Amino acid sequence: MATRTDVAAQYAATASSTVTGPMLVVKLYDRLALDIEVGREKITAQDTGGAHEALMHAQRIVRVLRTSLQPDLFRGGADLVMLYDMLEHELVRANLEKDVVPLATCSAIVDPLHAAWTEAVTKVLSEQQEAEHALARKREATDAAVAVG
Repeated sequence: MATRTDVAAQYAATASSTVTGPMLVVKLYDRLALDIEVGREKITAQDTGGAHEALMHAQRIVRVLRTSLQPDLFRGGADLVMLYDMLEHELVRANLEKDVVPLATCSAIVDPLHAAWTEAVTKVLSEQQEAEHALARKREATDAAVAVG
C-alpha cells in the first residue's frame, strides 16, 4: 500500500513533468520564494534542521535555473548567471551561519524575477487563449456559412 508521502511524491513528479517550460520556471520561482521564506522563519524559530532543509532545496532550485539557462541566447544572460551565482552564495551563507540577513538579499533578487516571469507567462497564456477563442469563433462562422450554403 502506498503511503501518503509516496502518493504526494508521485503527484509532484507527474505535475512537474506535464508543465510547459515557461510555466515550470514560474513554479520553480514559486517554490524558491517559498523556500527562502520558510528558511527565514525556521532560522528565526531556531529550527536549524528545518532551515537547512529549506535552504538546501532553494540551492538546488537555483542550480536547476542556472544550468538550464542559455546565457548566450539573449542579452543579459551573463548578468543572470551572475545573479544566480550570487543568490546561491547568499543561500549557502544563510544556511551555514543560520543568519536571516543574507536571505533579504535573496528575496531582493528572487522577488522581481519571480514577478517578471509570472507576468510574462500570464500574458503569453492569455494571448494564446484569446487566439484560440478567435480561431474557434472563425471555425463556427465558417461552419455556419457552409451549413447555410
